[in-house]
Amino acid sequence: MKSVAKRSCAAWALSSCLVLSSIFAVVAWAGEPQVLRIPIDEEPDSFNVARVSDYYSAMVASQVIEGLTGIVVRDGREVAVPACAESWETSEDGLTWTFRLREMKWADGEPLRASDFVYGISRVLDPATASPISGKVRFIKNAGEVLLGNKPLSELGLEAPDDRTLVVRLEHPVPYLLQSAAGTAMFPARRDVVEKFGDAYGTDADKVVGCGPFNLADWVHNSSLAFVKNPLYWDADNVKLD
Repeated sequence: MKSVAKRSCAAWALSSCLVLSSIFAVVAWAGEPQVLRIPIDEEPDSFNVARVSDYYSAMVASQVIEGLTGIVVRDGREVAVPACAESWETSEDGLTWTFRLREMKWADGEPLRASDFVYGISRVLDPATASPISGKVRFIKNAGEVLLGNKPLSELGLEAPDDRTLVVRLEHPVPYLLQSAAGTAMFPARRDVVEKFGDAYGTDADKVVGCGPFNLADWVHNSSLAFVKNPLYWDADNVKLD
């Protein structure tokens, strides 16, 4: 989602609006920061997207974490475009999808790896997570049996043969797979960060690391969320207000 600001900071004020200040535009605006305000009605539950299903959590999480694909509207239709995955291909029977990841980094400088997608999607399908969005990826091979506890996570149709290759195997052809690949149920996650914070993961600004266009800089609960531009984002030059 590349629609917010060049070198910017942002704040979602729950009672009022989202504020984005563009430092890049200081000269053009005669020293005045560029500001965008968008209303938001409720506090997001968490940035731990595997455990939440509310609209506001998904909305703010998509500013901080990015999926394999992104969604744009062209001629009135939603179209999947490359995001963390720079390309993909599918088998003739539509049951195997292979995604090639960009060389990119998490906001703390760690490389984004295909195994982060395996882990992130597996968390959603882990019965221990009790994820409310697991149904969105139930089409992955063996997902149903894993959710029922009949098969281990290791038998999910997910594989990372190397750091930049993700293989997703399906129970049946899924025509909307590329659209699903943009959703929170298929977001990557860092095992080390999740395990470090445990149940507190994603509940505060210092308890989440993203790979999207913005970093969560501050979260005053029931008041505001502040975001700063992620300089390590793969398409940082095109993150802008105009």
